[in-house]
Amino acid sequence: MPSYNRRQQNSNSDNLVFLTPVTPTEGNRKNNHFRHQINSLPARLNKQPSPFPISNFKNEQFISHSAAHGKKRRGESSATYAKDLVLSFDDEPGCKKRKSLNPESIPQQVALSYFDVLSSDMLQYSERCRQTEDILQKKLRLRSTLLAIFRREFPAASLHLVGSSCNGFASKSSDADFCLMLTEWRAIDQRTEAVIYLRRLQKLLRQCPYIKDLQVIRAKVPILKFQDSVSCCQCDVNINNSIGIRNTHLLRTYSRVDERVRPLIVIVKKWASGRGINDASQGTLSSYSLVLMVIHFLQAGTKAPVIPSLQHHYPDYFRHDLSLDHLPMFDPAEIIPCNRSSNKQSVAELLQGFLEYYANNFRWDFLSISVRLGRATPKSLSPGARDKPIFIEEPFDLTNTARSVYDWNMFAKIKAEFKRAHELIQRKVPLEELLEEEKKTW
Repeated sequence: MPSYNRRQQNSNSDNLVFLTPVTPTEGNRKNNHFRHQINSLPARLNKQPSPFPISNFKNEQFISHSAAHGKKRRGESSATYAKDLVLSFDDEPGCKKRKSLNPESIPQQVALSYFDVLSSDMLQYSERCRQTEDILQKKLRLRSTLLAIFRREFPAASLHLVGSSCNGFASKSSDADFCLMLTEWRAIDQRTEAVIYLRRLQKLLRQCPYIKDLQVIRAKVPILKFQDSVSCCQCDVNINNSIGIRNTHLLRTYSRVDERVRPLIVIVKKWASGRGINDASQGTLSSYSLVLMVIHFLQAGTKAPVIPSLQHHYPDYFRHDLSLDHLPMFDPAEIIPCNRSSNKQSVAELLQGFLEYYANNFRWDFLSISVRLGRATPKSLSPGARDKPIFIEEPFDLTNTARSVYDWNMFAKIKAEFKRAHELIQRKVPLEELLEEEKKTW
């Protein structure tokens, strides 16, 4: 069976990767690699199925016409040897048949553009680092254990696993974020009352030998941080932050509305983390803000929207009065039409568009980001937004999720990293170079 060798065509105007036909002798050694390359292209690259429909046959084997009758003719080139193709296949073991194919219907080369290859690499990377079902189950078991401990002090409390672990964008190294709901009927002051409750939880967890490094962190939403040595999870617990439960439910639906959303967000978070602009504690963007930036781009930054505004088109599924206890069991993605966008860009093309949108097109000085409305809105319409470098509207309480970016030098660094990444992708660098981490200077 002739296989295909991968080679790079060096050209300033076009950057193509080819799978080049080789002789059947070589093909016998590379059959499995070739079959994987061709059969996986449609799903991995969001393209039309290959005109090489080899998956329709059993025990497929491509050989030249001359090879069907013996060895390669003397003086016959490898390309000619692989051109006159016939298909040998067995419907059942021991049943040999031969069917002629029109050589014109079979490509001599399967050409992969730069964006095809980059899309493939992005999809493979996102799958490799994806949170496994085993890790998720460990976090859920930890939730049950923690709830039993917390109910010694707060018998009516409920504990929710929130954040990336449940919203569809988790990696294998994602923290386990929990929200302890003491009541749904009144607000708890996060600056004073919540800290008191967290200290009581801290006292309870000190009795557990498998809980390490307990620490209360004061912030707008204070948290109790600790390490669970059984599940090996880094954990955060907050008190009564119901917005976190609702936006987890919203983002989980966005992650399923279109299959390109998750891999694009995974790559963006990895890139931003490596370049030092994905750490709210250091005055840059939180992961939540980055996710909202990607979703906004997919709503309003492409010629044809990739995803709609779910809150605008399906308001009943994301109402403020929906019971928090019922949200984990309610999946709007099973009702909402998915993967129906007329936009057929690959994930690599969307990554390029995302970088260009925020590097060159978005008017940071005048506009704020609203996933709730599915568009950019004037800063003048958002209270307190005018003097903020970045204003990203929280979809439920309408506050600024990018409030950590208050220093204009940090804002300049964020914009510079978007421009740098856009220039790299314009130069058609591989994914590894695009995700290269910033070198630390001490």
